[in-house]
Amino acid sequence: LGGKHKSIIPGVTILQFVENIPEGCNAPNILRKPLPLTKPEGKETLKTENFSFSFSYLTWRKNQIKKLTISDAGYYKCTASNEYGEAFCTVNLIVAQGILDCSIPHSSEATEKKEEFSEEYVWEILMEADKKDYEKICHKYGITNYRYMLKQLNQMKKEREEKQAEVNHVSVRVETKKDGSCTFGFEMDLKNPASKIFLYKNGEMISYDTEEMMRHYLKQVGKKYTFCIKDLQPDDVGMYRVDVEDATVFSTAIEESAIPVGFTYQLSDVKCEESEDAVFECASSVPLVANWTFGSQSLADGDKYQIEVSPDSLMHSLTVKDISPADSGLYTISAGELSSSARLILEGDNLSGKSSKHGQRRGLHGSDLDGLNKLKSSQDGTNNSARHFKTGLSNVSVRKGQDTELCCVLASEMSDGCWYKNGKKVSLNIYPSDKSEMVKDGTKHTLKLHNVQEEDSGIYRFESDGRKTEASLLIEEPPELDQDVLNQLRKKPITVKAGHTATVKVPFSGKPPVKATWSKDGDELLDDRRISISNDGKFTRLSISNCSRKDRGKLSVKLRNESGTTETFVADLLVTDKPLSPQGPVEVVESSEHCIAIKWKPVRDDGGVPLSHYTVERQQVGRNTWNKVGDVDKDTTTISTDKVEPQKKYMFRIWAVNPEGVSESLVSDAVAAGIKGKSLRVLTPPKIVTSSSKAIKLSWAAPRSSGGLRLTGYFIEKRKKGSNIWNTINEEPIPDLQWIVTDVVAGQEYEFRVIAVNSSGRGEPSGESESVFAREPMDPPGIVKDLRVTYSDYSSISLAWTPPLRQNNDFAEGYLVEVKSFGSTTWTRCNTAAVNMTSYTVKGLKEMGKYSLRVTAVNSGGMGTPLELDRYVFAMPPAVCPKFVLNKSINKFMVIEEGNSIRTQFSFEGSPPPEVTWLKDGLPLSKEATIINTTENSQLFIPASQRSDSGIYSIFLKNFFGQESFDFEIRVTAIPKPPGPLTLDENVPNTVTVSWESSWDEHLDDHLYYVVKKRDSSRTAWHTVGNNIFNNRFTIINIIPERKYYFRVLAKNDMAFSDPSDTKEPWSISKKRDPFTLKLPTYKEVNKNRVPVFSVKLKTHIVPSGCDVNMSCAVEGYPLPQVTWYKNNIALENNRNYWSTNVCGVCSLCIFGASPNDSGLYTAIAENSLGRAMCSTTLTITAIEPVPRVC
Repeated sequence: LGGKHKSIIPGVTILQFVENIPEGCNAPNILRKPLPLTKPEGKETLKTENFSFSFSYLTWRKNQIKKLTISDAGYYKCTASNEYGEAFCTVNLIVAQGILDCSIPHSSEATEKKEEFSEEYVWEILMEADKKDYEKICHKYGITNYRYMLKQLNQMKKEREEKQAEVNHVSVRVETKKDGSCTFGFEMDLKNPASKIFLYKNGEMISYDTEEMMRHYLKQVGKKYTFCIKDLQPDDVGMYRVDVEDATVFSTAIEESAIPVGFTYQLSDVKCEESEDAVFECASSVPLVANWTFGSQSLADGDKYQIEVSPDSLMHSLTVKDISPADSGLYTISAGELSSSARLILEGDNLSGKSSKHGQRRGLHGSDLDGLNKLKSSQDGTNNSARHFKTGLSNVSVRKGQDTELCCVLASEMSDGCWYKNGKKVSLNIYPSDKSEMVKDGTKHTLKLHNVQEEDSGIYRFESDGRKTEASLLIEEPPELDQDVLNQLRKKPITVKAGHTATVKVPFSGKPPVKATWSKDGDELLDDRRISISNDGKFTRLSISNCSRKDRGKLSVKLRNESGTTETFVADLLVTDKPLSPQGPVEVVESSEHCIAIKWKPVRDDGGVPLSHYTVERQQVGRNTWNKVGDVDKDTTTISTDKVEPQKKYMFRIWAVNPEGVSESLVSDAVAAGIKGKSLRVLTPPKIVTSSSKAIKLSWAAPRSSGGLRLTGYFIEKRKKGSNIWNTINEEPIPDLQWIVTDVVAGQEYEFRVIAVNSSGRGEPSGESESVFAREPMDPPGIVKDLRVTYSDYSSISLAWTPPLRQNNDFAEGYLVEVKSFGSTTWTRCNTAAVNMTSYTVKGLKEMGKYSLRVTAVNSGGMGTPLELDRYVFAMPPAVCPKFVLNKSINKFMVIEEGNSIRTQFSFEGSPPPEVTWLKDGLPLSKEATIINTTENSQLFIPASQRSDSGIYSIFLKNFFGQESFDFEIRVTAIPKPPGPLTLDENVPNTVTVSWESSWDEHLDDHLYYVVKKRDSSRTAWHTVGNNIFNNRFTIINIIPERKYYFRVLAKNDMAFSDPSDTKEPWSISKKRDPFTLKLPTYKEVNKNRVPVFSVKLKTHIVPSGCDVNMSCAVEGYPLPQVTWYKNNIALENNRNYWSTNVCGVCSLCIFGASPNDSGLYTAIAENSLGRAMCSTTLTITAIEPVPRVC
């Protein structure tokens, strides 16, 4: 045998049954050993992961403990085995006090997940393994540096011991409550109170808070810690672990059985007319095994009732067929302690004289019970109550705490009656005298209820002389906010600093479930990364993180439940922040040679906090230093400074300051000391009159205003093109409006500007002139060459050309591009300034527009002759004939299941974009088809396909330059129904003719055919004997007589096979055989009789005293001899000190604890009817001499 050896997984032992295991197979192994668990009292299941390449199965010594108690604690053994071996391990279960209350267990299947061997997983194995297994584990996981592994492992063990030493004592208790919340409570003594505590689920860390309003939160009272998880959901199932720093404190699991069970959709009342079918439906949160009842009668699936359950056991439905008055009443579905009820109401039961609102027949959609008056005869089952009641009871809805009444009118004053609630008679035991009042006024009977509460809701009935009428009392409890909390919140705004979190929590009451929505200034707030809205059933909470000034406003909350809606203002939210910058522009109030005064506008937003002051600084233009002018009051928006120099320019910047910080600065334009305003600025730049290599003549316009002072002249400044330095040309002001500049360098490019001067000083300079070269006048350039279109699209056209030929001094300095649309006579310049490049792109054109373009060369001497394209150009990409871009996903034949959507997309290319046309069988598509076209693809979409959508579809592409088409077939079908019953006939010997009824889909699908198969009764495989059969009969040949066969027929279409139609009993052909006579052979009887003979005789025995003696011999003979034992010729049959056996002729005599008295001659005598045999031996018992004691 293979023997026993340890697995590389610590704590797992493998027992190998065979010495050599076939290639590709192996003995089982347990990949993950079950973890020691601490569990509360209640239901518990142990889990492990079994890993093997060959077939293996998992067995448990204890599979499930239905009621976990303290006595169930201990070690459990898990075994996984197959034909090659067995793997087993043990796990310790610790039972903590506390009950896991789950009245309805969940049915779930364990899902095995294959884990990857991460680095942490390998270190965990090494930490728990024996030292002798290190080499094997390193070899398995590819660890080659053995010395480093040992060093690292020792360090990790040391760190773990240090971490665990920080926790002195841990006592764990786990509890899952009925409301669906779960708590992990434990007592822990931390050496370092500052240690961080982490919560993990399935190895991943989850966040928690210390406030109870969060879903995961931690409560600490002294040394007691409690982790809470509210509103358990299926996603919360898993293994939880609590770590203190890096040390694991405890781990536990939340099973699916802890998740609260309920109905997601309750049963609803159904209204039906007589002889119709009524359907009740409901849905549960987990799979349930449910029972249906009508009153106290249990219902079963049959002719009257049809009970259906969805495959996942979540949807349950009950169909009551052929409704009659006797079927009216209360129907209930129950599973354990869960139940849901609804009533079946006949439409003819309304006696109020008003037409009741018809609801849906299906209970999942519900029905309207308002105005329902139901009467039912208890004698004959017919609705003849109208002769006894003039007006029946009507359903009543009333708010909680108000008074209400139920009343009905009888036909006679002589009749009396009784009131019932939910089947119990209304009396003083149920309702005290101050709670209810029953009044009779003639024929009118009234039940008055005061200060109704939730427990007062139910079905009320009034009975009189065997007749009765019923109605429902519904208690409405619309949500209400805590008014005291609202008053406190409204007293003053909720103030929070920018970047911080604002939280508002308002308690409320009302019938659950209550949905809460929050709004700010009338706009609804939605959950996102910053905004969180939670609803705990008792309060609603709004949290806005990272607040900014845009979050200011009036907060209001809207609560809604099935009883009504409440909306109210909660509080003002004020977010404080630093103020916005003061508003500009900065105005110059005064400007003199020794003083500048400025003015600005107040800030638009002070940040929610009153301003403290404004701060103003100044900077002389051309310098980097800012100097503080001073601070002014928050109500002052002007300031002046006398620390200025005449004719110097200054810039000012202003800040607004509040307790939250300083705003962004408002920067003014440059202000010159001695110039007030901009009255002396020359509005237009100077113009270039003439230019040469020695001089340039300028002219300019006078300013509109002289600032109230006499205008003394102008200063001219120049600079080289690309320079930032301006140089003044004239020393004295020029009184005229033109000037010739002679201080120029031939071939250099210049720019000029003009400054007006009055008695107060210089004004602001004008804009710079066009750049001009100091050179002799030039002749206009010639015409450009080779004008062509290089590229075009739907909004632009690109041009390129060759410069004109140069003659003397007429070279081109730039080019102007002009465009003219088709039908227009006006040329529009595309570029305001001449371009130096010999290419240009005209943009902003109309799609598919028709344009003409021309290019003109220009220089200082003027414009040359323009060159125009010889034809109009379209604003479109280069012409491309339509063409489909097909890929492997495009098929010419598509099969779609009926009811599914049809969605097919074709990509194409073409310029201009082609016009797309779809046809089906040469005709336009139906209205159900939707076509979605873009410039590059076209999509056909039919949301719900029908068989009529089958056909040949064609898509056509067409533009100015050609057309293209593509055809494909779509067949809409469904999985065919199986053929009818089979009929077998032997029309020809050794053949069978199989006949069947047509499939129901045969007339709907012309591609449907049949497949016939047969199977020998001694085999399990089916063999196809006929395919592509388009009729309902097929003959099978080569049938072997006396052999039993099964036959089946399947319908097949383009989609799939149908379910098979099989023969229920085997079919065979009988074979006629010739009669024959059975001759049995004769045998000669053998004589077995033999006299007894000892084949193995007794041996001599010498045995120490006190030992057991076993004497054996073997005897043969027939009939089986009878053996008798003798000692010294005395029979030993009745002596209890001797025990003899005779097994298949092997005779044994046992003497237990032999003594010297047992010595002697022993004889075994065997005898039968034919003779006798004897065998003897001597037994000697030696005494044991005592060992002398040495003193």
